[in-house]
Amino acid sequence: MSFLFIESSTDRLIGHARICLLPNRPTACWIESVIVEKNCRGHGLGKLLMSSLEDVAKKFGFDEVAYLCTDDQVVFYERCGYKKCDPILHSTTATSVFPISNLKDPQSKAEKPTQRCDSKKAVQHTKSPSSTQAKMPLTISNSPAGASLPVAPPPPPAPPKKVPMAPVSTVDHQYMWKKLI
Repeated sequence: MSFLFIESSTDRLIGHARICLLPNRPTACWIESVIVEKNCRGHGLGKLLMSSLEDVAKKFGFDEVAYLCTDDQVVFYERCGYKKCDPILHSTTATSVFPISNLKDPQSKAEKPTQRCDSKKAVQHTKSPSSTQAKMPLTISNSPAGASLPVAPPPPPAPPKKVPMAPVSTVDHQYMWKKLI
């Protein structure tokens, strides 16, 4: 949920903050993107934004704790009642996931053939909505006495290439919390 401060005389955006859910903490929230336009700072708007955000958070059931992280505004947040704490698990991406059962199979409504290629012969099988099992693939007979062997499955895909990643660091970040009373 985002909060906007808009200057009434010009309809100009001068402040913003957002509340997000925390994984496995339904009564706690994560506060992020707290910004007040530079030329509007020093007039109490940041404190007003934080206090308004905290009041609304409590109304929505976030009555445990509010967490946030800052690079350079520790003094401001301490003046708002926040205390330093250890890093916590949080996510700033989508906080709900579509259940897999709600996803539709694009091939489920019509009978569509799929093909597998083998070095000797292409094999075709069909998925049918009326049957829960696919028809068995055709077999190739190259062995003596007419014995029939099933076609070997294709090899597994190659593993993805590993890309070196920089370790995640919280050195420049200060995590903070405040009890929402």
